[in-house]
Amino acid sequence: MSQPQQLSHERISASENPFLSLSSSSSLSFAPGETRVGVLAEAFRGCLVTTETSENNPSDEEYDDINLDRLLEACRRFKENMHAVGQHGNARDLGNNLLKVEQSLRQAPPEIRTVRGLLEYEKQLGVRLLDDRPLKNPSAAMGLLWMRRAVAFQLAFNQFLEEPEVPTV
Repeated sequence: MSQPQQLSHERISASENPFLSLSSSSSLSFAPGETRVGVLAEAFRGCLVTTETSENNPSDEEYDDINLDRLLEACRRFKENMHAVGQHGNARDLGNNLLKVEQSLRQAPPEIRTVRGLLEYEKQLGVRLLDDRPLKNPSAAMGLLWMRRAVAFQLAFNQFLEEPEVPTV
C-alpha cells in the first residue's frame, strides 16, 4: 500500500503542483477570463509566488511558494463552483479545510502570508512535527493537504473528460 502524500515546504516540480497545472493554459482547453474554468485558473495562477528577488517574471519552474490570501480566495471561488455543479459534500469539505487554514493564519504573525511561512510557523509551534507522525487535526497543514487534494482531483477529472482516448475502468 502506498504512503499517503504529505504536504512539504520543499520545492516541488511544476508537474506535481496542481495549482500550477490548473493555471497552465496547456492543462485545459479554456479561454482565460471567459469561462468559469478560465476565471478560476487565473485565480489559482495569481497564487503562485517566488521568494527569489527578480525583476523578471519567473518561469513556471521558478515558483516556489503560494500566497495564502490569494489561495484562500481562489479556493473560495472553487468552492462556489463546486456548489454550482452539485458537489455540495466536496464543497463543504473544502470549506471546512479553508476554515482550518484561515484560523491558523489569523493566529500567525501578520508577516506570514505564504504556505511555506505558515507551515514553518506551525512546525515551530509543534503542530507539525519533524518526524513522520501524522499531522494534527485541525491544523493549517491538514487543511492545506486536503485543499491540494481537492484541486488535484478536480484537475485530473477535467483532464480525463478532455482526453477521450484514455481508457476507462
